[in-house]
Amino acid sequence: MYNKGYHQIFRISATFIPITLLFLIFTFTFASPTAGDSFDDAYKSMNETFKNRASGMDQRHEKKTAAMEKAWDEQEKRINEEWERMKQAVEQKWGAFVDSSKKVWVDYDAQDQETRSQVDFEKGKVVIEALVPVKKGTEDAEEILKKEQKPVRKKTPEKKKPGKPATEKTQEQIIQEAGPEIERQLQKILTREKETKQALLADQIKNKQGKIVDEKNAPEFIQKEVLPKAQIEGESFQGEDGVERIKVRVEIPMIPDHLRIRAERYKDDINEFAEEYKLDPRLIYSIIETESYFNAKAKSPAGAYGLMQLIPRFGAREAYQYLYKEDTLLHEDQLYIPRANICLGGAYLKLLKERYYGNISDKNKNQYLSIASYNWGPTIVKAKIVNRCDIDGMDSQELFRFIRKNSPQETSDYLKRVTERIPKYQVFLP
Repeated sequence: MYNKGYHQIFRISATFIPITLLFLIFTFTFASPTAGDSFDDAYKSMNETFKNRASGMDQRHEKKTAAMEKAWDEQEKRINEEWERMKQAVEQKWGAFVDSSKKVWVDYDAQDQETRSQVDFEKGKVVIEALVPVKKGTEDAEEILKKEQKPVRKKTPEKKKPGKPATEKTQEQIIQEAGPEIERQLQKILTREKETKQALLADQIKNKQGKIVDEKNAPEFIQKEVLPKAQIEGESFQGEDGVERIKVRVEIPMIPDHLRIRAERYKDDINEFAEEYKLDPRLIYSIIETESYFNAKAKSPAGAYGLMQLIPRFGAREAYQYLYKEDTLLHEDQLYIPRANICLGGAYLKLLKERYYGNISDKNKNQYLSIASYNWGPTIVKAKIVNRCDIDGMDSQELFRFIRKNSPQETSDYLKRVTERIPKYQVFLP
């Protein structure tokens, strides 16, 4: 509430201070022959005190900044080390490591890394693969399935060690052995995910009867509809641990309107923050689709996380400072929480539109520059676009074409896709 009395007192005080100061100056200057010298000494002393205090504040600020940057360095080092350990553990058995991306969520079984799921949120499909040893004892991989019409082929044959019997495995046995692992992994990705705190595939897989597949009916769905379609994939291969294995693969389609279901899940949060930040909610929906296809577990090679693909140390940090006027260490798991990600992502959009392009009143021009900056970065957009054209002399479509022509292919396509997708989210407006 506006306090009129407080502001009146402030104005009176502000008037009184310079009058008092003038009286003191007059007294020091004319009261005695040495008054001028006394005033100069007092002024110098006061000025020196101010400089010392300012220097102390600068030093404290520098120390705080250095401590924060050190914390960021340590966090990034931890993330890289954890990723490298995971990669090495996977390569021991799989040979090659497949990581999550912006549009594909990859999850390995935490116990032995012998089962892997890949959820493609763009193409709408789930692939689950399980590794099965193709021999017991010392039997060669080709001998294991020699009675089958489709023998397992090997990349690197091993010499047999004579004198030790081996038990044969048929293709059917291999698939049966993979069955429990595939079932467990599907159950896992259908349940509430610990970092996003939601079931990412909820309401997006149906059985032949048209019923949603959930934790309760997943076992029946797997036995009757998934495992009968399981296939042994490709050649057997030897991991870095020396064990010969082969992949068993199943593919599960998601329902056709899976994208709409995920978008609708975040409707309340998007509309709430759009209203708070005075943004077009359709822009937020469109950016999320383009960045992650509404994959809350999205992760890019550049280290961006979550729905709106925020890098903790840069975009997310800048948005946090913009909102709360303080610096803090943001962790990647915080950005996997959809509401937190939308909050900071929306704030970053607001920051771009107001801090960087607040002087551009044309709504469309402002939006085109903000979209390009979300992908390319505001500093480089200013250098490569804003400083190289007469924005005021262009209409909005001319600017749109100029940005696309003078930006990298990724940014050019990004601006086009985000802009074209905005209208379809009209249906989600409150």
